[in-house]
Amino acid sequence: MALSKSQDEMALESQKMFQTIAAIELYHAQREVANYLELAYLNLADHTDVAREVRMTAHSARTQHLMTSGLMKKFTATSFHIVKTMIPIILDAVELQDRDMIIEAFGQIIENAETMKKESEDTRTSYLKIQTEIQKNLASVNDRNKDIVDKKKKIEIEKVREKEMAKAAQLAQKELDQERKRIDDELKTLKLYRNRMYESADAAGKAMSQDNDTTFMSSVGPSEAMVGPSGIALKVVASVGNFFTNMFKGDKKMKMYKELHKNYQASEENVHRASQERRQVIDRVNEQRKEALIRLAKLKELTLQEASLGNVESLREASLHLGDVDRQFTRIILFWENMAATLKFLKEDVKSGEVYLKKIEDERYAERFKKSIGKAERDWKFFGRICSDYVQESDTQISHLYNFLSSPVDHMSTDDRDSRQKALLASIESDIESAFGDNDDLDGETTE
Repeated sequence: MALSKSQDEMALESQKMFQTIAAIELYHAQREVANYLELAYLNLADHTDVAREVRMTAHSARTQHLMTSGLMKKFTATSFHIVKTMIPIILDAVELQDRDMIIEAFGQIIENAETMKKESEDTRTSYLKIQTEIQKNLASVNDRNKDIVDKKKKIEIEKVREKEMAKAAQLAQKELDQERKRIDDELKTLKLYRNRMYESADAAGKAMSQDNDTTFMSSVGPSEAMVGPSGIALKVVASVGNFFTNMFKGDKKMKMYKELHKNYQASEENVHRASQERRQVIDRVNEQRKEALIRLAKLKELTLQEASLGNVESLREASLHLGDVDRQFTRIILFWENMAATLKFLKEDVKSGEVYLKKIEDERYAERFKKSIGKAERDWKFFGRICSDYVQESDTQISHLYNFLSSPVDHMSTDDRDSRQKALLASIESDIESAFGDNDDLDGETTE
């Protein structure tokens, strides 16, 4: 009786495990794998090489999802065959007391259970491989994130340096503008002074030219020549006196002219010097402008480089979603571990009835054997129900869940990506809220 009770408890635990894991965990975990993969993929629009890796992993996940659905269909059919064909044969053989027929049917059930256990273990291994791919995707995203953060830091430092240089250049430009204004004011003053010197020197030069035209002979006019020798003599004496007086005055004008001319030349040189200084300042201003344009181009280039690195926040989001995918695969792998363990239990549960076979002719042992087979039948029915429920839920969803594989993310607009992300998050939230809604139904089915 102790053995029978232990087996009953194990069967009950098996049912609870399937209620919790098979009907809810497996299907919902696979849905979430697809949803989180799509969310990660949407967040990698700026990082096409990593997005390509995630896309390939999603292809593998879809393929495995389809294979899982196919396997669950096979398990559904096998459990149905055991319940509807093999167990009735065994019960009929008990009535006929045909030990050989019972052993043959037993063998087929055990062989089926062992095959299903092996397939469950293989499925677990396949999911482990995909989980490894996810972990590689996660590592790629995190590496890219670190690389971009490092590059952005360097770019930011360079941008700050360029901006500081631009600020220093603006101060230098301001000083140059002030210097040019000072030189312009000085040049204006110097040109006015030079022009005055030129006008003064020119006036002195013209005055000298007029004085030089009054010669000795020009001092004696035609009227004096007609009054005779005595008149001429008196005029000559007067003219000689005037001639020497003009010569003395001309010498003073010459000195003044030379002084004025010298001052004019000095002012012209000052104007020339100031003009050269102004030219130098203008050259420096042009050089500053050229350097400013180069710095501006550099800043634009750095900004473009920063933009081309992509959105770091989207990488963090993708990393989080890939982490979610990884956790869902852990749940799925745990399911297949439990599936293998449960199939092992079902096989052993069937085999436990063999102890009654040696005395199957005895009605007491035959009755106990039938009870043992009846319990196994209930377990296989429940197992088949779980597999059937999974298939019904999963088959209609697989193609829909992986629709995103037919729409490359780099062909989507930002608005479309944002809209799709919101829809996915809403769907995940809805799944979480409704995840345990079928438990009561399952409990009702198993308490017949």
